[in-house]
Amino acid sequence: PAASPTYCTDTTRDASNYGGCGAACAAGQQCSGSACACPTVRPDGCGTGASAFCTDFTGDPLNCGGCGTTCATGQACSAGVCSLVCAGGASKCGSSCVDTQQDAANCGACGTVCGAGQVCAGGTCGLTCVGGTTKCGTACVDTRTDPGNCGACASACPGGQVCSASACALVCAGGTTRCGTACVDTRNDPANCGACATACGAGTVCSSSACVTRCPVGEYACGGKCVDPQSDPSYCGAAADCSGGVACGVNQSCFHGQCMLVSPPTSCADLLSRGPTPSGRYLIDPDGAGGAAPFQVYCDMVTSGGGWTLVLAYNHAANGSLPLVPGTPPLDPLSGYSNFSGAQLSALSFSSLRFYCQTSNQARRIHAIFTNPSAISFVKGPGSNVVGNWQPFTLLADHTGFLPLAADSADNPGVDTRLADRPFYKGSTYHWLIGTANRFECDDYGPGLTAATLHQVWAR
Repeated sequence: PAASPTYCTDTTRDASNYGGCGAACAAGQQCSGSACACPTVRPDGCGTGASAFCTDFTGDPLNCGGCGTTCATGQACSAGVCSLVCAGGASKCGSSCVDTQQDAANCGACGTVCGAGQVCAGGTCGLTCVGGTTKCGTACVDTRTDPGNCGACASACPGGQVCSASACALVCAGGTTRCGTACVDTRNDPANCGACATACGAGTVCSSSACVTRCPVGEYACGGKCVDPQSDPSYCGAAADCSGGVACGVNQSCFHGQCMLVSPPTSCADLLSRGPTPSGRYLIDPDGAGGAAPFQVYCDMVTSGGGWTLVLAYNHAANGSLPLVPGTPPLDPLSGYSNFSGAQLSALSFSSLRFYCQTSNQARRIHAIFTNPSAISFVKGPGSNVVGNWQPFTLLADHTGFLPLAADSADNPGVDTRLADRPFYKGSTYHWLIGTANRFECDDYGPGLTAATLHQVWAR
């Protein structure tokens, strides 16, 4: 501006001068690309035209759960509901429920405002963030789960996606549940205890998906949830009154009360070796730090001891003919049509393969485990295939098929389809085949597209 004071600004992202000097955005809006809009982490707008503003329906007492829903005198808005008390470990400051552990306007206590350039972390004003969080603007956020800052500050996930393990995804990983745009652990989240938006009341904490008045032996009530100071990364090594604990940093976990650097598991078996883990989607890094980026897989932590990584899944609907997609790790054992590529299999460490299939064409199913190193070498490429590669084998309890016992032949397809195109079969009688020449076969021959089939291959 011509008048004093004169300063430099970026009008593509300055909310006070968006697109030009003196053009201010409405209350709560941010400037991005010379346009005003609500922040990604608070997409709810109330009002229209010049009076439009951004609000957070989960904590705004004037717009609690929706625009214009005002809480009564003495009530606060908590988790989108007007109430006399705050839930989920939040504190009532005036007519709002706030997290005094990270609210820079109420840091540690209502009305305690952090100074310029400071952030609120763990209820204390400072220049840096703690507990594995990252400073983004004036707030400390967990870039592992924050959809507005996923993996890095201002890296927002597209609409409909969540932030899980620092990556935008359509689903949550690691046993967490999607609640709104966040991935939470409903087993111990006091604001989503057992289910989304099920908040624990005053004097209770969340433990094993239930609101309880006291914690199990060995766990303490800290921050509205029951924590084990021997393994909880937010209260690692804490005493019974929650004091003395340490918030572990990014890429750290709490082991026996001490923070230690950890890396993503290299496989589902590696993840299971670190402790009991339910089946589900998890992030793995087969080639370790510095190589290819980690990616999500589906882990079976139950069958035959668990630790199985899903490397192929094809659910073929009758009369369908979608091609198998190599190079895309399958994320659901009961749907999809993709498999690990040869290169991905080569990077994955495993010594066993488990084949499973069923079909509407007949009642038999294949469910067998193969451990011959020659079979492992063949599916990773570039080795060749003979029927002897698939011996010996272990048949699981639900196996009823003729293969692999009846197998007398083996094919040598391309390296990316070696799990799909007749790795073992009995000629013109019993086949394992996915998609080639529009044939989908499970311990049978020739049903073509008419049968519905489910094929799975697991590695451990």
